[in-house]
Amino acid sequence: NDRFVETFYTDKWYNIFEIYDRDDGRLKGWYCNITKPAVIEDGLVAYVDLALDLWVSADGSRKMLDEDELEELNLDDLTRQKVYESLQELEEHFESKNPPR
Repeated sequence: NDRFVETFYTDKWYNIFEIYDRDDGRLKGWYCNITKPAVIEDGLVAYVDLALDLWVSADGSRKMLDEDELEELNLDDLTRQKVYESLQELEEHFESKNPPR
């Protein structure tokens, strides 16, 4: 029952769901999916989820999720490198208190 503002990127290896409380509009946090860059065509958004996620609470605390699922994927070295580079990019944005847009 929360409200989501979803941001997809065609040039970044993640997407971000900004989550607000439905009743009072309070920001709860950001759910960041590590993905291949989105493809946006004819009003549709498609992306490949690469399992690893980052939850960032409104207070700035962070938690990495689904590392076990990432390990189960048979990713090539370049894709695995992009996963961790993207996670680092997200961490840096949130450390600077500047969520990506």
